Amino acid sequence: MATSHYSFNNEVMEIKIAKLEQLIAKLNMAEEIYKQASKKVHDQPMSEYFSALARKKRNFIDTLFTEMHLIGHEEKIGFEISSIVVGLKQYELLDFCGKREEELISMYKNLLNEYNDEEYIQKMILTQMVDSKDVLIKLSEKKASSQYKSR
Repeated sequence: MATSHYSFNNEVMEIKIAKLEQLIAKLNMAEEIYKQASKKVHDQPMSEYFSALARKKRNFIDTLFTEMHLIGHEEKIGFEISSIVVGLKQYELLDFCGKREEELISMYKNLLNEYNDEEYIQKMILTQMVDSKDVLIKLSEKKASSQYKSR
């Protein structure tokens, strides 16, 4: 009986780790998108904002690796992201970034359900989810400004 309980716990932990790895992959993509976006936009405050977002994503990735004792490799996706971002107009770039944040929010919600018994992890994830929602608001406000209409 103890063996099956142990096996169940291992399976649950494997599922949780797999979901964290998916989140890390999505965060890596978001980090690279924001790095590229910071180079693309002509608005200096927005460029700095995108650079700060890239650093925030990197910091959260590093925190996840440290706190969750994850061992793994990270894919380098800079070239692929760069080729996508280069072809986008500034207002399209804001949409593109917004869609990535929406995907992250969805993943955060999913992880909150997985880690409902671990308060510290829930707090980390909730903080990131709130940050992503704030990013969506800022991107929406920027997109609505005349500076970014059809540029």
